[in-house]
Amino acid sequence: MRTFEQTPIWDGKCIFPKSATDPLISAFINFVHGMTENPDGHIGILWTSSPEVKDIFAMAPLTTFDGDRNPGCLREFMAISGQKLMKRTTVAEELASFKLPAGKHDTWFTLTFKLDDRIIKKVPETLERLAEDLKALVPEGEFTVVFIIQPLPASFAKHSAARGGNLLGLDHVQEDSVLFLSMLKSETPELAQRALPLYKSAVEDIETYSKSVDGNVDFRYLNYCHSSQDPLATYGEESITKMREAAAKYDPSGVFQTRVPGGFKLPKIKQ
Repeated sequence: MRTFEQTPIWDGKCIFPKSATDPLISAFINFVHGMTENPDGHIGILWTSSPEVKDIFAMAPLTTFDGDRNPGCLREFMAISGQKLMKRTTVAEELASFKLPAGKHDTWFTLTFKLDDRIIKKVPETLERLAEDLKALVPEGEFTVVFIIQPLPASFAKHSAARGGNLLGLDHVQEDSVLFLSMLKSETPELAQRALPLYKSAVEDIETYSKSVDGNVDFRYLNYCHSSQDPLATYGEESITKMREAAAKYDPSGVFQTRVPGGFKLPKIKQ
């Protein structure tokens, strides 16, 4: 397992109004294109609809793992008007700050698509429409919905191949892409179930549009998937065969595939 020395990082969270969407998307695309030359930088954009805030807004965690306080790869983001709180910290301290509040019910979906501004613009547009639809469906339901984009550059797959490859199907990522994940937070599982059809339809709208412009990438990151999604099927036939061979060798009676709850199981792969 590869490790790295823990050194101080430069990190923070920036809050931007909805009006900053276009410059944020432009900055994000430029950042992803430059990740090969600037591997220490990281950025994500979280468009959020929350009952505490009148309009949707964007939150962007910015990080440089080398601790550079003025990295060129993030200057385009820093130039966009918004609230910025940056500091020197460590990876461990920052991970601890990402704890989600207890007692809520979270529902996740994920997609992967090419680094195309037309598709990315559909993300906040779809979120805004979904937020209005949820208010009409369940006026008393206080839903928080977050649509997130993360970089998935082609260099990730190249690094993986250089280290012997992996079973995740990253070889499907042939060009700079976007990992999309979404979260719907509700007070109860019952509210989540009422919202699920609208929520799932919104994610499918983004997927359908990405396919219509030849932007879909056949990779689904398992950790972000909804139970209705089929991430193992996107890993590719070679990976599926290797997993089945390993299961047959080390778990011939199928205990982990049939008796252990949760997760995605090999017998349920849809092909």
